[in-house]
Amino acid sequence: MKPFLSKSILVTRPAQRAEELILAILGFGGKAIGAPMMEIQKNKELMPERIAKTLRASDVVIFLSINAVEYSLIKSPALIPFVAQKQIFAIGESTATKIRSLGLDSFFPEKKATSEGLLELEGLDSQKIKSKNVAVLKGVGGRRKLKAVLEKRGASVANINCYKRISTNVSIKKALRASRIEVPDVIVSTSSAIVKILGKKIESEYLLSLYEVPMVVPSARVAQTARGLGFTGELIVAKGATTDAIINAVEDWVWRK
Repeated sequence: MKPFLSKSILVTRPAQRAEELILAILGFGGKAIGAPMMEIQKNKELMPERIAKTLRASDVVIFLSINAVEYSLIKSPALIPFVAQKQIFAIGESTATKIRSLGLDSFFPEKKATSEGLLELEGLDSQKIKSKNVAVLKGVGGRRKLKAVLEKRGASVANINCYKRISTNVSIKKALRASRIEVPDVIVSTSSAIVKILGKKIESEYLLSLYEVPMVVPSARVAQTARGLGFTGELIVAKGATTDAIINAVEDWVWRK
């Protein structure tokens, strides 16, 4: 017997990041419904030369997502030598794995794939980071906490906005109808930004019943965002946003039912 027991799972993460998860859901006997709430695009306003200049002057480089690695080092491999001699940090295991695929090592928080987790690492404490130049590779917008705390600890921080998040025009109602599903058994949302867009689409498409559907999220912070937006269903906090973490969380939920 396959562990997902034919449960229907609405996957809302960007299409570029969803394929592996969808294949895993199908492999475990679930029914995956792809409905990406956002897409990731390169920040065309940021030139590789500007990234290289910032990286060259930095002592520490922090990647806040797999997309930050994708839209910097992978899209512009000539940047890799500028990073190779730096102290590198990653927001979590999946980002560290992507960095490792380029032959680079990084430090990452093993328990909390968040800014708070990063700030708890010894290499970013006040004694180690004081007077250091730090480059943070990230998407346009997002939280300001990491930069603010590092600057308070005495670092000089430069944000490099490598990519931007764009809301899609995907219709959840059409995606469900195409899969012959009225209401999914569980939703997977892997960031606060996705949850916010999901909430807007639920309202605009009059799918209010989705507020009551259990949701898998990657952290307590995203769970808090979901609850604040009116999601009343069970919030299942996975141990991160990796495919393995999400699959394990869904499997645990299925067997608790």
